[in-house]
Amino acid sequence: MKGPPFTGEWRQLDEGNWLLAQAYNAEQRRGGEGMRSHEDMRPITTEAKIASFADMPSGWYYGQGGPISETVRQIATGLNRFALWMGFEGTDAFPGWGGEIEVSAYHLHWAVKIIVEPDGTIDYWLDDEWNDTE
Repeated sequence: MKGPPFTGEWRQLDEGNWLLAQAYNAEQRRGGEGMRSHEDMRPITTEAKIASFADMPSGWYYGQGGPISETVRQIATGLNRFALWMGFEGTDAFPGWGGEIEVSAYHLHWAVKIIVEPDGTIDYWLDDEWNDTE
């Protein structure tokens, strides 16, 4: 049996839950269904997760970090879309306390990790999980 639709804002419990809550709330603000109940949780899209990084409070990482700039979020969103268009099976994104975003794209045993720095530069590397190399 499914519970009633979730209609309120989530509150910060810890770093991980805060990010999860912000992604759902960002999706709701854009007209998405948001979360219905714990039994009906659906995956957060990487794009919604990246959008939620704009709302991160100052000091979210042990007193450091803050909202991620629009420029960095736009570049990360474009890279995420490109990875999916290129056929990667899945993507994820992670904020950095220095204002950067890591976008990871996965295909078979490969992972491409792309860091978008606050100044717009991009660092990347390829991780082969089968051969334990980077």
